[in-house]
Amino acid sequence: MLVYATWNYSFQQAEIWATLKGIGTITERAWRNRVANSAAWIEWLVQSQFSRHEQCQQWIQETYADRRILLIDATRLKTLDGTGDDLRLHWCYDLLGSQMLQVTVTDRHQAEGLGHFQVHKGDIVVLDAGYPIASTVREAIAQKADVVVRTTANHLRLATEKGETIKLKDRIKRYPYGSTPRDG
Repeated sequence: MLVYATWNYSFQQAEIWATLKGIGTITERAWRNRVANSAAWIEWLVQSQFSRHEQCQQWIQETYADRRILLIDATRLKTLDGTGDDLRLHWCYDLLGSQMLQVTVTDRHQAEGLGHFQVHKGDIVVLDAGYPIASTVREAIAQKADVVVRTTANHLRLATEKGETIKLKDRIKRYPYGSTPRDG
């Protein structure tokens, strides 16, 4: 049932998937019957997920009542007879306010960046790995906002105050799993 719902399979595709995975061989009609008979379970599953989200959102609202949490991203849009990367839709969503705050459409030459948005002092800005780390951090500091960015060791360059490169991977390898480095 979870694979059927998650992958947006048709009943026939779910039948083929289950057979290929060795889970069982049931017909398309049997899949339909199982979905119909599991309505109470599906309702419970969805409601439990919503209540978990509501509890989390309530905690966030109480903890960060005086701040905004902004989810910022961009997506590429194709125009009719275009190349596939014709336009970029940049958007900023206020998580606690549950509303879209800003939307900007640019051509494909405008990369992801905070410069497309008005960020205020104290905002917590959440970005994905598509945003350039150095310029994003500079922009956030200039606007007195905090930034949370998903990144990898390959995209992140760390340096000491003297400009010496910090090889984080090499430093981490010195410590056993679960320990905390004490020397910084």
